Amino acid sequence: MRSHLIMFSLFSLAALFPAPGCHDSEPPLEDEWVHVPGGASFSGGPSYISEFQEDFRDNGGPLSDMGSHCGVKAEVDDRRFAGLRHYACVTGTNVVDYSRTGLLGTSTLRLADPPHDLAPASTRAIVFEPFGWTETARDRNIEAVGRVSFVATDAYVLTVEVRNLSDGPVRVAPELLFEASTADFRARLDRAGRAAIFSGRVSISLGLGRNYLAIGPGPELDSHDFEADRRGRAFCLTGGPVEIDPRESRSFDIVFAYSPDREEDALALLEEAREILGGSTGTAFDLASSRWEAFFASLPAPHTDEARFTELYRLAATGLEMGLYAPRSSMSGWGAVPTKVHYNFFWLWDSGLQAVGLSELDPAAAEQVIATVMAPQGPQGFLAHMTNEDLVPLTPHSQSPVFGWAAARVAERDPDPVHRRAFIEEMVHRGEQFLAWWEADRDQDGDGLFEFLSQDEGGWDNSPRMNYVDPILFIPYLGSLGEVIASRTKPLDAVDLNSWIYLYYRAMADWCAELGDPSGAAGWRARAGALSEAIDRILWSETRGCWLDAYRPAGAAEHTHWEVLTPAVWFPAFAGASGDIVKIRRVIEEHLLNPDEFFGRYPIPSVAYNDPAFDLTEPGWKGYIWLVTLYPALPVLFRYGYEEEARALALRTLEMMASQGGMKGIWETYDPLTGSYKNAYSTGGYCSFQFGWSSAFAMEILLERYQAERYVFEDTVAIRGHIRRAEVWGTGEVLYEVSSTGAEVPHVEITSPGDGSLLSGDELVVSLEDPYGALGSDEIDCTILGRTYRLGIGTGRHLKGLH
Repeated sequence: MRSHLIMFSLFSLAALFPAPGCHDSEPPLEDEWVHVPGGASFSGGPSYISEFQEDFRDNGGPLSDMGSHCGVKAEVDDRRFAGLRHYACVTGTNVVDYSRTGLLGTSTLRLADPPHDLAPASTRAIVFEPFGWTETARDRNIEAVGRVSFVATDAYVLTVEVRNLSDGPVRVAPELLFEASTADFRARLDRAGRAAIFSGRVSISLGLGRNYLAIGPGPELDSHDFEADRRGRAFCLTGGPVEIDPRESRSFDIVFAYSPDREEDALALLEEAREILGGSTGTAFDLASSRWEAFFASLPAPHTDEARFTELYRLAATGLEMGLYAPRSSMSGWGAVPTKVHYNFFWLWDSGLQAVGLSELDPAAAEQVIATVMAPQGPQGFLAHMTNEDLVPLTPHSQSPVFGWAAARVAERDPDPVHRRAFIEEMVHRGEQFLAWWEADRDQDGDGLFEFLSQDEGGWDNSPRMNYVDPILFIPYLGSLGEVIASRTKPLDAVDLNSWIYLYYRAMADWCAELGDPSGAAGWRARAGALSEAIDRILWSETRGCWLDAYRPAGAAEHTHWEVLTPAVWFPAFAGASGDIVKIRRVIEEHLLNPDEFFGRYPIPSVAYNDPAFDLTEPGWKGYIWLVTLYPALPVLFRYGYEEEARALALRTLEMMASQGGMKGIWETYDPLTGSYKNAYSTGGYCSFQFGWSSAFAMEILLERYQAERYVFEDTVAIRGHIRRAEVWGTGEVLYEVSSTGAEVPHVEITSPGDGSLLSGDELVVSLEDPYGALGSDEIDCTILGRTYRLGIGTGRHLKGLH
């Protein structure tokens, strides 16, 4: 593939203010450096690097702050100073499928007149921050420091400081080199806008439109004239070189502004960024640092005292923030993509699950993310599994209906009662239609249970759960026509799908009750009850001791279970869709906690370790660890009395995610044998970086949200955790419930004075703690066995005469 080279020279550096010293942020929590042979060394995180780069995209997760539709990564494969890879991340304009967005081009900076040995650099070190990075390179008598950060949506800045380390004056003339990624490339100089404009299609794009990247000097060079000179395929903006006195330094900005629509938009944004920089007393990096310090300070405190887990928490929050997509085209609010560059669309269940994590950051933004992905709902209630910024459905099939669980979590965290009510009203309206579509179109055999059209619709793409039928003649099966035909001729009742729909029914009942519609609530509860009965009757396998997908061949009276073991086997327990505690305890003890199946050193694999279908030779759902199937195991364990096992699983998960060597970030999947992220090939192989729902579930684990609900049984002697509601199994009686706005609740410990069962006497000892200072109050109202108490935080209370 031919490449085109643009040279953008900034020779005149007079009248520049002295730059501050190195950024005063804390160093990386661990002194871990990754050394790339022949390239850069880096530390800190997230590691925004061009790892596994392909011609048109890499494994995702660029620096893409402020909801931007573009992103940038550090080029670490060579030693040229300030190597940047520039990406388009748009979902709608000029896009055919998510894989066609990606690399626009690569830029580097060199110091010429006379040339200095920064290309290749004798030393080149990068320290990443959540909001950007600092890079240092040295020559014999100079040091160059480059800092990269966003200053506005779709506008980012490379700030370069050149220091004279010698005892005599030095001359420098920086040159920015830009190399486009495709031959379909144009460039021109805009003298009025003092910018070079690069336009072209993203590599391997099938779209007809063009993307625009405007590059120009910052405001500190306003008083200088430039000359334009085209040399073949190179553009030059030239002026005079600058002389730097001994032990002095000079700084300048190079501003990048992106538009997927029009050249004039990129130029206008470039000027806006210059105005922001000109009106600030600090650098672009300082502005970003202050903004992100405020962002981190606004987050709920993670439930940990360990520095490595606090770092993981910040990485997760960063992943969610960078995945936000600012409103464009037909959008009226925020959207969220799983990870920019690699997955530049709005996926149905990804959006719902990411919104759960986003609700910890900003409930209003989380509500908008769900509203955006639901906006293209069809007249029959159908929601496509992919959509874009034009709010156009892109596929003929749907995806796991997670909104009964996800939207309920988002709503309960909204402190604004007006916004909360409006969101719930929309969720009821959308849910009525969406569930009606599932009922009309996805119960092909009429047994009261639902089927996916394909495993792609379920979201478990290449899972062996779909291997229950043989290929149809020469028609390929998985993810194609053969699978769709099979879904109509031999439909498979999916355990996870029916669990998600059960959760949806229960959420609809709760929402109707909250909105003052008791008849509607009763109707949804009746549907939930019927579905629960069918799940236990049809999907339970007494032989295997778990719930399994099932199908009923034409003319057969009974269903046949498909016996591949996946985390779906305990989803009915996660959803609360079974009232049979014997079944629940069997699936927990025989499968979930079985180290030969799921509870190995690195739990929870997407196929049991000892299942014949477990296969790590192909990425995806044949064994790799996914957070979406790991997380439900935590509330299952905690809710049904396996508190210590739940805490052990949470700890092991966090240790795995935090132990990726010098590569700092949140990954789409993890290897169940090594615990490491694993990219099988350059596009990620189901292992994208700074992945959305992995970030969301990491936050939920670090905030111990899985402890919100607990059942109390006849033999329960104590409950401990950040519990919002503890209910007596089988009766619905509330033993303990806390009244608290938002997601934060105190850590509670409830015991019996005589160490007997909590249900055997009429006395309880209740202690509340706020170990992470999250509540902002010394007292809290609790309901205990029907009575309301105001209990002090940090004190115990002996309650008598309860029964």
